[in-house]
Amino acid sequence: MTPSIPAGFLETGAELPGIGRLFAQTGDGEAVIGFPATNAQCGGSGVLLPAVQAAFAAHTGETFVARLAAPDSTPTLVSLTSAFLNSAECGQWIEGSARLVRRTRSLVFAHIEIRASGGVVMTAEGIWRTEPAKAETPES
Repeated sequence: MTPSIPAGFLETGAELPGIGRLFAQTGDGEAVIGFPATNAQCGGSGVLLPAVQAAFAAHTGETFVARLAAPDSTPTLVSLTSAFLNSAECGQWIEGSARLVRRTRSLVFAHIEIRASGGVVMTAEGIWRTEPAKAETPES
């Protein structure tokens, strides 16, 4: 069973290996990314694989850093510490959101939450090193 895409979510055009098409909802300095959990992301018990949750958390955090927290930078993940709080099942709508915890000149600290049908299933604390984006130079 594939859940329907909630109102307000638009396809991003991005696809993550092992996850598939992503959808986003933006507003008030926050971006929420989501995807429908299908059998391809679940184990034999019908539960979303922890590796899928971790990959999605890393992507959610990096998207937040690149677009909202440090838009003029190129982020590189330094650390991602996660806690699996509950299980997500196939057929549920999975959402990820991130918020800024702290920013220095070269690091961004973010808190990430992964939810399944509204309930928190995973939290993560991530650190990204940011470097100024390289300006594109015209080829001679």
